[in-house]
Amino acid sequence: AEAAENHLKQAESKASRPDAEFRRWAVDIRAQAALGRFFAEKFRAAVEFAFFEGSRDRRALDRAVQHYRAARAAWQHLSVFTQDAYTKDLAFGRERRLRGHWSDRLAAIDEDLADMEKLLRESVNPAESGTAEGSISRATDPQAGDSVGAYGRAPLRSNVRNLQKVRHTPAQSFQRGAALSIELNAGELDLIGVRLNYRHANQAEAYRVADMTRKGATYHHAIPAEYTDSPYPLIYFFQLRDRNGHAWLHPGFNSTLSNQPYYAIRSVK
Repeated sequence: AEAAENHLKQAESKASRPDAEFRRWAVDIRAQAALGRFFAEKFRAAVEFAFFEGSRDRRALDRAVQHYRAARAAWQHLSVFTQDAYTKDLAFGRERRLRGHWSDRLAAIDEDLADMEKLLRESVNPAESGTAEGSISRATDPQAGDSVGAYGRAPLRSNVRNLQKVRHTPAQSFQRGAALSIELNAGELDLIGVRLNYRHANQAEAYRVADMTRKGATYHHAIPAEYTDSPYPLIYFFQLRDRNGHAWLHPGFNSTLSNQPYYAIRSVK
């Protein structure tokens, strides 16, 4: 979002008389950036709220509320500058809840935020040694060892270095109705396990998760024949875990979060 806004600002400074096409691009880019900020902050709020639910540490709830307020501010900004640029009834799908304007959702966001703020007011003050604080610090600190990239930041150098040791060559295609063998070589990494996450390229479906079988440095799993018997391509990624409680996704995102973070293969035509 920040990069998009900066590039847009540079483009606007060079466009002395922006035409209609430029203005359309500008408002679309600004809207995408606002949506990015909203979901980033809402995701942060959800992570902190999950820490609170597991520990009852009020500090986590306080941070969750702060992040949700930031998310709400981004949505409010989006609602204002798109008010006259888009129709009042945008259709994103066939269901009624997938229609309307961004401003229509503010009431529900405010209701949700009010529930969290009420819970915060009713929560007791935390003890000095809150049970969740250490875990929260590790999960939210981008410099905390090998923890997974905090809050959507670029992957840590240590993670990238470890993942460079991983080798996987995706199949060029697969045969519908035949089992598909997936292998990953972990090299010298001392892992306690690798999980394969896979599904059809159909966003209505959830990922299936399977623990891969280890033989030496190689991990293996076969996607069942009945699952490959589908008109959809297959997408998958790996979750690696070591003995120190660290975890990585492979292929994961690159340093600019601009790549495809999973493998995708199509069936033989």
